[in-house]
Amino acid sequence: FMQTGDRIDVLTTGLPLNVFGDKNLRAEVEHRLLGAHELPNADGTTRRIVVGRVDVIPQVVGSLFALALASDNVRKISNERNLTIDVGYGTLLWLMTEGLKPIPSRSNGNMGGVSSLLQSVVRAIDPAAASNVGILERVDKALRPDATRSIKINGVEVELDKHLMHLTSTATENLAELIRSVGSPSDIDNVFLTGGGAHLYRNLVAKAFAGRDIIEDPVESQFTNVRGYQLLSERTLGEL
Repeated sequence: FMQTGDRIDVLTTGLPLNVFGDKNLRAEVEHRLLGAHELPNADGTTRRIVVGRVDVIPQVVGSLFALALASDNVRKISNERNLTIDVGYGTLLWLMTEGLKPIPSRSNGNMGGVSSLLQSVVRAIDPAAASNVGILERVDKALRPDATRSIKINGVEVELDKHLMHLTSTATENLAELIRSVGSPSDIDNVFLTGGGAHLYRNLVAKAFAGRDIIEDPVESQFTNVRGYQLLSERTLGEL
């Protein structure tokens, strides 16, 4: 899908922090990606791509670097303590770093991603529909910024604003684990918020870390992490 031609000089990818410490796993990921690959084309032919170097990093570092670069804060964050919160569909991940260096003891994740919030809303409306993927997708789209906050369930139009208290309650529980994990916030200088579900946690994160600007990606934040991988690859390539 990258359409990179026949060579990738530097390929950066990430692993969740809870498995990043497994040196054997990191080595296996690097081994699988490094070197020559024969990939299929749509017309049935194949093409050969050679990967010259693989960098495996803690997953959320990609988002941290992309957001810092976009907000012109790379030099600033290199000497400060940073908390990056990544709201994926299935997981809520948080990474504490000194500059770009992870602090594992204050970093972790849980299953508090977007799906847990959507299910809490649908369960309050119709418990039988809480596992219906189609209904969850409707709620997901309706909760995006500037969307119409209503969906149909069982043929009936439902106003979601009446049920958002359940989303807030679930998000608060998920965030409480993050707050316990990072410990005292007094030494946290910067808070970065990213991922496709960032907007669902924005107000709670701002309240939990009052006095700090919450730095976000205003456009397609679900791709911030992978953009960070690309930017880190380009930086590494420039240093070679």
